[in-house]
Amino acid sequence: MHESDMAGCAMAALIVHMLKFVKLQNEHMNQNPYAPPQADMTQPAPATGSDEVFYIVSQRKFTILFLATVGMYEFYWFYRQWGFVRQQRRLANGPGGNLWPAARAVFALLFVQSLFSAVAAHAAARGRPLVWNHKNHGVVLVTLIGATHVMNWMPDTNLDSGLVTAIIFILVFATCYSECLAQGYINQSCGDPRGEGNKELTRANYIWIALGCVLWVVLLVDMFMLEEFMALLMPEEVD
Repeated sequence: MHESDMAGCAMAALIVHMLKFVKLQNEHMNQNPYAPPQADMTQPAPATGSDEVFYIVSQRKFTILFLATVGMYEFYWFYRQWGFVRQQRRLANGPGGNLWPAARAVFALLFVQSLFSAVAAHAAARGRPLVWNHKNHGVVLVTLIGATHVMNWMPDTNLDSGLVTAIIFILVFATCYSECLAQGYINQSCGDPRGEGNKELTRANYIWIALGCVLWVVLLVDMFMLEEFMALLMPEEVD
């Protein structure tokens, strides 16, 4: 099987997995909103106010920063999430107070499931149970991040460089969607569903957006106009 066929099969399998996940989420969201609430006496009373056990950011701001930086915001996002977790564990004198947020951000693939499990556990403890299959969500996100790394690290192959770049773009948008959903659940678990505590873009955010726009230009040139661009820079001499 040619490498292009293998890449196509892998992308098809990934898309099918994502569609199943989205369908599952929609089934949860389409539950009858007019049905009377079912009391669960085993759950604690919902806590009021926001508790920033995890990094809160509005989904709008998350999406802007993620896409503007071509996914580089992901490292900062994981770093901040684990930084908040470490802070809380130190305050509680519990295990995990010495974890390294930077290391967990670099090797995010290995810690996505534990982060999502911590979010779900905190939401349940605060009386804010989430309609969220965090394990399946974690599998989807790990698959997306892993596929992106593979495409970025892929050595020279028979695949067209423009095709590789296009696949990376698709993975970036899919990863953004998956992590934005996760951020929504994180906000809910902390009592700030809309991320009101961190919804405005700061001056530093605009600097990163500007740098990200430069990177977008470079990637688009590589994808669509690399040969033409190089010909303009280094025209061939006529004998």
